[in-house]
Amino acid sequence: IATFGRRFGKSAIRPYAINRMMRTRTGWVEGACAFQSHAEAERSWEADGISLAGAISKSKNADQNRYHDFKPMRREIPGLPVIENNGGRVYYPSFQPGSARGFQGHGLHFFIGDELSHWDVQEGWYETAEPMLSDTGGHALLIGTPIPEGPGFAQFADLAERCDPTSQFYNPRWVRFTGKSEENPFI
Repeated sequence: IATFGRRFGKSAIRPYAINRMMRTRTGWVEGACAFQSHAEAERSWEADGISLAGAISKSKNADQNRYHDFKPMRREIPGLPVIENNGGRVYYPSFQPGSARGFQGHGLHFFIGDELSHWDVQEGWYETAEPMLSDTGGHALLIGTPIPEGPGFAQFADLAERCDPTSQFYNPRWVRFTGKSEENPFI
């Protein structure tokens, strides 16, 4: 979980995270980048189509089926095993309140959730994203600015409890990063 102030550049890391996650899995790789609104999902889908290395095609319809397909990838790093996959697909659904359930049913290897304070976290994370990751042992990157006025603010804070070693909900596989916008060297 990454929680930072506004204008930190959280969303700008998305293409790097997608490329990294695509290159660390074998077989057919599926992922998703979920957003707070249909407009934000559409904008990000368009922007990522330009900046994603390995993306070979894109498609969308009027609902939750925006995606980029990837050609097979090979990762070679000296001293590490070579990893090859059969390509994959990254979806761009909207998780605005009332819409996340329209995306259920995928087996995801990774999930990037943007601006969780604006989601219905129960529907978006617990009922949709988390079950899709459990089938594959996938990873998630949940990012956002904690905005008290957002519909998912309290639930976003509850998810952050999983990162706190003193919490009864602590999970050692969860990590949290926080910071102020002025700490970002790119601003």
